[in-house]
Amino acid sequence: MLVIDIINHINTFAPLSLAEPWDNVGLMVGSSQWRASKIGVALDPDVHVLEEARGEKCDCLVVHHPLIFSPLKTIDLESPVSLVIQKALEYGIAVISVHTNWDKAREGVNVQLARPLLKEGFLPLLPMENSEGLGAWGSLLKPCSLQNLMVKLRNDWNLSWVTGYGEPDRIVKTAALCGGSGGDLWTDALDKGADVYITADMKYHQILDACSLGMALCVVDHGEMERYSLAALCRLMALSNLPVVQLKDKGPNRLQIE
Repeated sequence: MLVIDIINHINTFAPLSLAEPWDNVGLMVGSSQWRASKIGVALDPDVHVLEEARGEKCDCLVVHHPLIFSPLKTIDLESPVSLVIQKALEYGIAVISVHTNWDKAREGVNVQLARPLLKEGFLPLLPMENSEGLGAWGSLLKPCSLQNLMVKLRNDWNLSWVTGYGEPDRIVKTAALCGGSGGDLWTDALDKGADVYITADMKYHQILDACSLGMALCVVDHGEMERYSLAALCRLMALSNLPVVQLKDKGPNRLQIE
């Protein structure tokens, strides 16, 4: 199979055309005409993941976060991005990114995050056509306290930490979420009538404003939140009829003191 065939397969479930205009998706490194026999799936395209992909004999790496996001002015091998480019070319590993197109896909990040939390019939927070869109909102499977919701998020999404804002005993019935950096969408969650909004990377004044208007919040780790969707991405990539392996990237070590 050629790399272009893998890209065409991705277009069947997470079309590259869904990506935001500011995003960079698709082939990052390599050639569309390279042959591929095994696919590795990971969150981030760093050197450790590339070495793991090589060890697994993967010749195509599908990642969520783009390798090249800001314009490159130089290929300086002392920079992390340039080093990954050099290693990928040296190892003959094509690197493909599925970023906001995977966020918005009908089986993508937000749908996967919503399924263990929300009742059937939940909707995109920012809808598009064909049931695609960004985020998700709806009724919780079971009303619960904010504190118990935090425990459920940690357990269901395999998180190392959850920070909540609001009264711990407050009963929440409806929720909205956005995988990754969704701080800007808290007003959309408020407009939908969500009792609680769940995302990563919220700014201080966003938190302050949301809480002042009566919304509870759960803020979680960006990478851990999105990593939950990779099992589904692996299942969909396997429909290409190539072997697929989810690589064990864990992101940077996080230390926390209370």
